[in-house]
Amino acid sequence: MEKVFSKNNKPVWIGLIIIAFWGILMSFMVPTWQTPDESQHTILIGDSLGIDDLFITLNNDDDLDFTKIMYNYDEKVDVEEWQDSMTKEPSYDVSDVTPTTVSPSVITHLPQTIGMLIGLEAHAPTFWVLTLGELFSFAFYFVMLILALKLMPVQKELFLVIAALPMVIHQVGSINYDSVLLPLCFLFIAYVFHLKHMQGNVKWKHIIVFLILIALIAYVKIPYAMMIFFICLVPKEKFELKIGKKVLGEKFIRTWRIPLLIAIVVLIVLAVMLLSDRIFYFGIIKALFQEPGRAIYLYANTIRSWAKFLLTSFVGYFGWLDAPLPIWFVLISLLTMLFLAITGPKTTEKWSTRIFVWIIVLIFGMFIIASMIDFTVNQIVGPNFGSYNEALYQIPFVGGLQGRYFIPFVPLALYVLPKFKTDWKWRKWIPTVYIALAMIVSICVVYNRYWA
Repeated sequence: MEKVFSKNNKPVWIGLIIIAFWGILMSFMVPTWQTPDESQHTILIGDSLGIDDLFITLNNDDDLDFTKIMYNYDEKVDVEEWQDSMTKEPSYDVSDVTPTTVSPSVITHLPQTIGMLIGLEAHAPTFWVLTLGELFSFAFYFVMLILALKLMPVQKELFLVIAALPMVIHQVGSINYDSVLLPLCFLFIAYVFHLKHMQGNVKWKHIIVFLILIALIAYVKIPYAMMIFFICLVPKEKFELKIGKKVLGEKFIRTWRIPLLIAIVVLIVLAVMLLSDRIFYFGIIKALFQEPGRAIYLYANTIRSWAKFLLTSFVGYFGWLDAPLPIWFVLISLLTMLFLAITGPKTTEKWSTRIFVWIIVLIFGMFIIASMIDFTVNQIVGPNFGSYNEALYQIPFVGGLQGRYFIPFVPLALYVLPKFKTDWKWRKWIPTVYIALAMIVSICVVYNRYWA
């Protein structure tokens, strides 16, 4: 693997240093409980550790009223209260917040759980318990990013810009699913391209690592399991999987790839049909196929109504989605990614591969939107929605949808765009400049929202 912190990679490691400073600073500048659903995720962490009422315990210990600030633009952080929360004597008892069990679900919040447990066992104020959780979460992301950059053989500049989107930095330094999901997805993408471009053949050890990564990703958020199809980016001739004296290689894959894809599709369809009455997500998927006209209307109306919000929440929307980055910076971010995607070393990617990737990305987008129909139905219609098909006709659009949900698939969609071969030396400095600008703009937005 290539060294990241080397003289030849000066723009990359300077960008990483900025990201490290920026991520740590954001953990302190975004006030306690001011990231969406941190309270709910704290409850989930408590459940995974057998700690009853973890959120209630911490919230009672913290004098800061987070509901007073959220969505209320006239309210700012009371600096005196904020300083007191850092030093106040904790009111909780350590024995009440000591884990009694550990369930597999702890994986979905593992980095922040470790940080919070250190704070709890040290009997630290709630402010530091949560901040340690956020800092450990960001540290996990930073380590995964360095490893991903080491593995990534091409288009490091584009990869670094996507990994440094302000929305990413905000989420990976918070207590939520995305703080684990995004690092794993970036590492997975880098690993796929590593397999695609490495000198040797793909062996069973590579497949095992690949499957472990996709299993972890799917465990955190099921829809992202679709990323498993990107193994098709790896050339067939690179596979050399030995079973006894037999070798499963290019000939085997060429013969069985179509039947295998058909079998996977059939299994997915069967799962949807059989589990649609027991799992809401599968029920919605089935209803969308049964009501294609309504499905198209919901997708189109959602994109039409929320286009600006989706773009902004893809690049940067801080706090309780009440501190957006300016639209001019959103456009700069999108144009920067597009420019880096279509310039650089010429690639020989087959058009069949490009089309396959874009189809998977499109299907993924549809599934992500479908997953949010659950939220919309519960918010607008309530639990008594009748059948899944009826529910589709009772909502005007898909609510709760954010652009950040699509970030894990964007690198792959951009990587397969046709490229214009260039050898501009200044191109490698674009990520560094972008990261510096992104940090400055983000700090200004957060400061004006909470502290000015």
